[in-house]
Amino acid sequence: MLIYTPNIPLISIHIPKTAGTSFKKILENWYPSQLYNHYSHRSKPKKVRLRAYFSKNYRKNICINGHFNNNKGIGIKDYYPEWEELQYICFVRNPLSQAISNYNYIKKRIETNIRASNTQEKKLVSSIDYYLNNYQEVLKNYLPFAINLNNYKQLIEKHFVHLGCVEKFPQSIHYLGKKLNKPIPENLPTSNALSYDISPSPEVIAAFKEKMTLDYAIWELAMQLND
Repeated sequence: MLIYTPNIPLISIHIPKTAGTSFKKILENWYPSQLYNHYSHRSKPKKVRLRAYFSKNYRKNICINGHFNNNKGIGIKDYYPEWEELQYICFVRNPLSQAISNYNYIKKRIETNIRASNTQEKKLVSSIDYYLNNYQEVLKNYLPFAINLNNYKQLIEKHFVHLGCVEKFPQSIHYLGKKLNKPIPENLPTSNALSYDISPSPEVIAAFKEKMTLDYAIWELAMQLND
């Protein structure tokens, strides 16, 4: 893995349903005046002009955190073509747990009318089996490089300071804090957590695992890195 360099901007990739809200609170403490958000709501995120941070007059210790998504025109390469000069962190999660969490999030959003939903979205969450059957690999949409089963480990080791996992959140924060030379929080925050009791059919789970091989491989790597 990369050794953290304070004068190089750090990109924190917030993959949905991976404790991102909780981790953002930690980042706010670690980078109190140097954390930039990259979230798309009603408008596209603002670009941080990074070239100044590679000059002699740079401000050390900046972090850009958010939902980078290649499919929506807000990916890392869309905003920062110098992505190979940057360094990265992110959290991943058991793909099945992540998918079920996202399913519950969408259902709750529809039921409480938090945001307008279309007919297609409502059909998508008509059942957990239907949702999982239509679910696609997630991680390749958020990373800046073309990743596959043959190169994922090499690329992560080359570009990432650390890869955390939700299932080992305290250990991940401990390792990450040490690598970034940041204080380890005594009480780790937990936010935006949804409880659920859903049981997809065994056949659907088996098919899900078969098509999500890359996401599972990356998650298993994260589990090993945080032992």
